[in-house]
Amino acid sequence: MLVVAVLTVANVLLVGVPLDFTAALFTDSAPAGNNAFTSHPCFPTGMYVWDLVFISSTRGRNHDERLRVTVRRDNDADCAAEATDAAVSGATVTLELWRQNNTPGNPNDDILVGTDTGTTNNGGQFTTDNFRSLPNDTYYGRVVSLSHPGYFWKSGLDRVTSPTHTIPH
Repeated sequence: MLVVAVLTVANVLLVGVPLDFTAALFTDSAPAGNNAFTSHPCFPTGMYVWDLVFISSTRGRNHDERLRVTVRRDNDADCAAEATDAAVSGATVTLELWRQNNTPGNPNDDILVGTDTGTTNNGGQFTTDNFRSLPNDTYYGRVVSLSHPGYFWKSGLDRVTSPTHTIPH
């Protein structure tokens, strides 16, 4: 079967391919419906945040924090985040460190401490530089951007979203 791509400003349609399948190729989830493709909408190119942890250190009375993210991909395309999934090297990750303000549950008054961007190593990990001399309080980190030329971010598989950490320990 010959497949021809027809591109317009509003959409992409592969001529000769069912619309549900075409839509799923360009999104991270297939549309609702009853066909063979929608029962398994995952691809081995879907990457996700496996872990996001705080790494603490002190310099005298100063408290420093770093964040380490681990990125994996659903290489078996089973729509599950698993320890056996492959690590993604070469992914560009942007992380933010936030300080929770005094209003619990109101993220609108939280304070952005800093942002760091880097590339994952062969183990799928990126560790930020130190966020230095942090005052006692509660902090959380989050991944705000994840990209790779061969993969797409399937955030629905993220195991970790915004872990918190309190200083002092």
